[in-house]
Amino acid sequence: MNSIFSPIFILNTFRCIDPTRAPVAFGRWALPRLARELRDPDPVTRRRALATLCDLVREPERAYEAVRGGCMEQLKLLLRDEDLTVRRKTTELIHLLTAHSVGRSVNI
Repeated sequence: MNSIFSPIFILNTFRCIDPTRAPVAFGRWALPRLARELRDPDPVTRRRALATLCDLVREPERAYEAVRGGCMEQLKLLLRDEDLTVRRKTTELIHLLTAHSVGRSVNI
């Protein structure tokens, strides 16, 4: 019998967690939380937030929220980050945002 405390249940539960992505809050809290994680001093946290944002902004509504929420200002700062992966993911995110009409209207 598999209880929630058995090692097999725990292993199967954590197998589906992707360590390269940040856990995302639901609804209107997702983007504010990720924007806060972009300012984290830990580069791993910034990388995870950027990877998750790259997935989210493929939806036009999320891209609109990101641009209107001031995400572009933080991305400007991340272009000068000391971590190469953070800079790469930042350019990928800017590319995705500028593919949407709302992202093209913002000056970097």
